[in-house]
Amino acid sequence: MTLQPSATFHLHSETATTGEESQPWFAMEASIISALSTIPRLAAFATSPSTVGNAGEGASREVQQMEESGRGVTLKMRQTWLRTVLVGLIGAVVASLYPATSTVCPAWTIQVVDTAGNPLSGAFVRQVWKDYSVESASHEQDVHTDENGYVSFPERTVRSSWLGRTFGVISNTVSLGVHASYGPSAYVLAYGHTVGGKRLEGSATYQAGKPLAANLVTRVSDLHLK
Repeated sequence: MTLQPSATFHLHSETATTGEESQPWFAMEASIISALSTIPRLAAFATSPSTVGNAGEGASREVQQMEESGRGVTLKMRQTWLRTVLVGLIGAVVASLYPATSTVCPAWTIQVVDTAGNPLSGAFVRQVWKDYSVESASHEQDVHTDENGYVSFPERTVRSSWLGRTFGVISNTVSLGVHASYGPSAYVLAYGHTVGGKRLEGSATYQAGKPLAANLVTRVSDLHLK
């Protein structure tokens, strides 16, 4: 019982020293008890169904937004990919239908001679050319040699698309089988003057990728034997 006045005196002495009025100890205790009493209410609020439900709804909404965003990105990527493929297919079709020029036979100058190497002047010469992959009929041009036995033919070309050439190859294969021919072909036929049922004849053939023949050698042919 003698300690209570000492505690009270000590509090009053502290107030006099600092110059400030301190709260009584029972007021501080009341504040602490009031603060502690709010903890159960905060816990109850945090664990209440409405609070948990709102938090769950917010999380579900965020997940749904993320899923929708992911689906949107995937859909855009798919649309971009389909658009790219479609443009590529259209470009390939246009390119396959566009006709390009290809050479059937280069420009050809050839000299017609006999077996002794003598030039044949005024000999009849025929050139025949055809691209079997794209043409159904061959072409011909007839000329006569000059005084030195020479004759010249211009370059022979044909215009065709990749699709048309592919179709021609397939068509030849189906219709002719092992006898089908493909690609460019050209040759030259020469005939000399007929004397006593005989004449000089000869031919020269062009093969793609190989040099053109410079001379066409003719030999005697007996027309009565044909």
